[in-house]
Amino acid sequence: NLFFHCLCLVFQLGFNYGLLSEVGKAVAKLTGSGEKVADLVPMATTAAWSWTLLRARNAPLVVRIASVAALGLAHSLKNSIPEWWRELSWATGVVEMMAVQVFVMNKGDTSGRGRPPFNLRQLLGLVAVRSALR
Repeated sequence: NLFFHCLCLVFQLGFNYGLLSEVGKAVAKLTGSGEKVADLVPMATTAAWSWTLLRARNAPLVVRIASVAALGLAHSLKNSIPEWWRELSWATGVVEMMAVQVFVMNKGDTSGRGRPPFNLRQLLGLVAVRSALR
C-alpha cells in the first residue's frame, strides 16, 4: 500500500509540475513576457502548498518537511518534467491499469490477505489492450 502511495506521489507531482510549467510558458507567451512570468505559476503553487503543508499541525514535523522537500524537488525539475512525461507516457498506462485491477476488478479484497490485489498476467493483458486502443 505504501509503495502505491509513493508511486502516486511521484506521478502526481510530475504531472502537476509538468502542467504548471507548460501553463506558465503559455501565459508568458500570451502576455509577451519573459521567463519570470513563466516561473510565476509554478512558484506561486509551490509557495502556497509549502505554506499549507508546514502549517498542518496534525502531521509530524518530519513528514511536513519531507513533503515540502518533495515539492521543492519537483519545482526544481519543472522544466525537465514535461519531456520525461512525453517519453514515459507508457508508464502511466501501467499505473492506470494497476489501479483498474486493484480498485475496480479485484475490489473485493485489497488488504493483501487472500487473493493478491493484482496479478501480472492480467496486468499485461490490460496494458496490451490499453496500448492497442491508444
